[in-house]
Amino acid sequence: MGLLAETQVLNLGLTEILIIIVVTIVVVGPDRLPSVVRWLGRQYGKLMRASDELRRAFTMEAERVEAEERAKILRKRRAEARARVEAAREASMNTPIPRPVESGHLPTAVEDSAAIDESDRPTNEAEAEDQ
Repeated sequence: MGLLAETQVLNLGLTEILIIIVVTIVVVGPDRLPSVVRWLGRQYGKLMRASDELRRAFTMEAERVEAEERAKILRKRRAEARARVEAAREASMNTPIPRPVESGHLPTAVEDSAAIDESDRPTNEAEAEDQ
């Protein structure tokens, strides 16, 4: 098959491209050919810019939808966390505080130390060193 059949540009073989070029030169003429090629180049550039803008718009829309979904999930998690905090707060408010039975006030550290049995304390320095 050779070089002519193997070269592919936009699904056109080299022979087809050469035929298009020859027909274009005959129809347009060699005088207007540079201005026509410039015009085609500008149109191609506009088409590529429009294509890029469209691609960017689709990408931005997809990212916006993803962000909305993530925000929705975060709002749901925040509401669940608030509900758990509120439930814990309610549970702590409903829990009764234990009241001392004896004297009506909570014992202090001094009162606790006075309650230690005297027999547990060492009587001399020798016993203190043994313990």
